[in-house]
Amino acid sequence: MTTQPAAPQRLNGFEVQAMTQTLDALTQDRTLARFEFRAANEWLGGGMNRSTIQGFFGAADRFVLG
Repeated sequence: MTTQPAAPQRLNGFEVQAMTQTLDALTQDRTLARFEFRAANEWLGGGMNRSTIQGFFGAADRFVLG
């Protein structure tokens, strides 16, 4: 008889263990908490607008959104 690994515990959609590990890493190295992004906004008329994110930087990695 084999047992399945337990599903990760979630709280408000977040995996509790992953969040704890992330907080521990941020405590060890506060530079990981630096986050930066570029956004542009275009007014379309009336109460309508369109926002786009150009790319973002966080947790010591660079991410570019296509």
